[in-house]
Amino acid sequence: MRRHAPALWAVMLCTLVVAAPPAPGRDVATATKDPTAILTGIIESEDDGKPIAGARVELFAARDPGVAMADRAAGRPMPSRVAEARADTDGQFRVEAPPGALIWVVANAKGRQTSGAMRPVPVGLAGSTRWLGSISLPAGRVVSGKVLDAAGAPAKKAKIHVTEETNTRRQRGGASFARAMQAAGITPYFQTLVETGDDGSFRVEGLPDRAVQMRVYAAAAGLLAERYRR
Repeated sequence: MRRHAPALWAVMLCTLVVAAPPAPGRDVATATKDPTAILTGIIESEDDGKPIAGARVELFAARDPGVAMADRAAGRPMPSRVAEARADTDGQFRVEAPPGALIWVVANAKGRQTSGAMRPVPVGLAGSTRWLGSISLPAGRVVSGKVLDAAGAPAKKAKIHVTEETNTRRQRGGASFARAMQAAGITPYFQTLVETGDDGSFRVEGLPDRAVQMRVYAAAAGLLAERYRR
């Protein structure tokens, strides 16, 4: 634990580190009204290569790094979701996306790691279809806990943002990171955002079996707590 926050504590399975506060395919469901470009692919288990029926596929708008940093400081850690779909019984998905957009393709399923492509995917022109191939989902893990304020009261509706551990991402940045991940057979983990319940409890599913960083945004206390899990 690096230092204690004056107004927020988080009780979790591992040590909490407190940081500075933030500033002030076939069955398809999409969140976009008039998309005309199509992305298709198949979701498989990394363990045995079998298709995962009902796996969820989400598309998130890629952000400029500067914009992403400003959004996180303002308490908006996740990029905007532009569409989503479910894989069919063969694990195949078909999702409509905004033409010409640059997006992150993310897949998740129960008991599996939330995973995305190595890099954002450029969407084609209106009327185009792009095959993304297979997205393999390794086994995931779960972390649960509770967020409390300094008086021991539950911090309800606090946001918990999970990413890969910072130092790991810095050491493996850019193209070298992608090559290292591919060579090691590591599936990239995509960030996750969950919210605490009325009793301050939370549950994060689909985490990778390696270091992650968790940030807790509590609007009432205006604080940001961090912790690392290895």
